[in-house]
Amino acid sequence: MCEGNQVLLPFSETLPLDEIVELTQRLIEFHSTPDNPAELAACRAFLTEWCAREGLNARAYDVRPGGVLYVGPDSGRAPLLLLSHFDVAAGPDALFSPLLCDDQLYGRGALDDKYAVALSLVLYREACRTAEQHGGTQEDVPLMLLLSGGGEEDDMLGIQSVLETLMPEFCIALDGGEPKHIVIKEKGMLRLELASYGEAADGAQPWKGKNATNTLIADYLVLLSLLQRKDNISDPTYWHPTLNLNKLRAGLSPNLVPDSATAQLDVRFTEYDDPKILYDELRRSISGSLGIVSEAPVFESLPSPWRNLLFRVTGASAAKGHGGSGAHHFSQLGLSGVAWGADGDDSRHSMSEHLNISSLRPVYEGLVRMVNAAFDYKKENAG
Repeated sequence: MCEGNQVLLPFSETLPLDEIVELTQRLIEFHSTPDNPAELAACRAFLTEWCAREGLNARAYDVRPGGVLYVGPDSGRAPLLLLSHFDVAAGPDALFSPLLCDDQLYGRGALDDKYAVALSLVLYREACRTAEQHGGTQEDVPLMLLLSGGGEEDDMLGIQSVLETLMPEFCIALDGGEPKHIVIKEKGMLRLELASYGEAADGAQPWKGKNATNTLIADYLVLLSLLQRKDNISDPTYWHPTLNLNKLRAGLSPNLVPDSATAQLDVRFTEYDDPKILYDELRRSISGSLGIVSEAPVFESLPSPWRNLLFRVTGASAAKGHGGSGAHHFSQLGLSGVAWGADGDDSRHSMSEHLNISSLRPVYEGLVRMVNAAFDYKKENAG
């Protein structure tokens, strides 16, 4: 690849800031949560229509309820790929009404990850215009996009099945880090279901039954104690296994002692943990059942000249993340990649989720420099 700074097809670093912010605002309005397939489909349709209006090549893959939208050369061949997602975490309706306040854009998905969808699309369109100005077509653009509707659900099979058909040389998940910190390592994840069983009875006479919720709570506290060891509590970086209970379900009616209870658990682990050993330890410690719903390995970025170039053109330093960006797809397929993106004061999934708009500039400019180098690289290797 080209390691120099000279570019043969100058792609302007001028940031179309207003357009990116306006497109992000429109995307925030879609309630595209994992449990809302109609809104996921509507959001993907909107993105497809936007691409059509701008003359961009796009094709949809119905690999999940939210699907995956590919935007790029029709050949599916380019050295660089940007990954982002248009599904978002659940939240109250008010979060789906975007709010601009000085340098912040508030709303669900403002940071995770609809700004990245908007930025990627505008960046790709500008790269297409650059190619056309020099007598080329979209086939000459050295960039591909994958926009996923399954990012929040860690869509293992959907994204990977599409990535396998593309196999770029370098990938960036625009879903982590910040302008001055590029993530090259992320925790792995186990999504588990904890289940307990009891005996139903009249809620007015609970002594006649066995409340499954009580058993489940006792089991959960055992699991929590295993992952809250003293050595972990003293670690200020939290680079150790963690456990979060995010869904709890029990009982069919208010006047009934529940005979079953389930909980969804999110376990994150580091490169120092063997997930099989960790899971077996957790499973053996409780009286109920513990099943694996899904898992993702630790992400460790593979070195490459493209990665070196990204660090050089951005001046960023290497960082670790707590998982969830989708970057693990890259290393699983033997692809070099990182997680990187804009800044929002670590507010993703919170009631005050927001994007710091000024942080878009260094990300956009860094990506432009990468695409410029890729233009050179593609021209040098033409034929």
